[in-house]
Amino acid sequence: MPSMKKYVGVPVGVALLLTLAVTGAHATGPGPDGLNGLLRVRSAEPRPPGYVPGSVSAAYARQCHPPPQPPPNVSEKVGFGGGFMSVSYSPTPFVELAVRGSIESQFSDRYNIGESDTKVGAGDLGFHVKALLTPAEMRNVMIGAEGFVQGAMKDQNALAGTWDGEGVGVGGRANFTLAHRDEMDQPKFQFHANTGYLAQT
Repeated sequence: MPSMKKYVGVPVGVALLLTLAVTGAHATGPGPDGLNGLLRVRSAEPRPPGYVPGSVSAAYARQCHPPPQPPPNVSEKVGFGGGFMSVSYSPTPFVELAVRGSIESQFSDRYNIGESDTKVGAGDLGFHVKALLTPAEMRNVMIGAEGFVQGAMKDQNALAGTWDGEGVGVGGRANFTLAHRDEMDQPKFQFHANTGYLAQT
């Protein structure tokens, strides 16, 4: 297996992401990885115990290649489709678990010679664990931590996926959420900040 590469700064996988959300009570939801947050920004607060949310998303892209010169004189239309699914579960008020997977498809159509090809395969698979580190009664200021492992399924019918096809990605993240709540304990204002570390084999 290739040696472990550690990343620092931009090429290393240390990321700082700040997001400001001024929204109502339902400002957060399951993101692409299944965990509670805003898209790829995490909330430090887990979902209530027993809550099982999920998310499904899809992407499609297409590109046409004109015939190269000299021959073979073949024009090709290439498409890519991806389906991304996740589900999470909160066994306690302090822990949230999630699993995420993808299915990828490739379409190629060499339309001036009448050939086409379609491949569908498993993309990547990931597991996430998020924990709330502050006491449950601290509802306005919350600090959490997260660990994850994710890697490509090495299905030859799919692209490499999000991570390196020869190994896995492991990492962690620190989550901070500041919430201003009304008399019904619903957040009227939320601020989320995340920073993390990623290592890939």
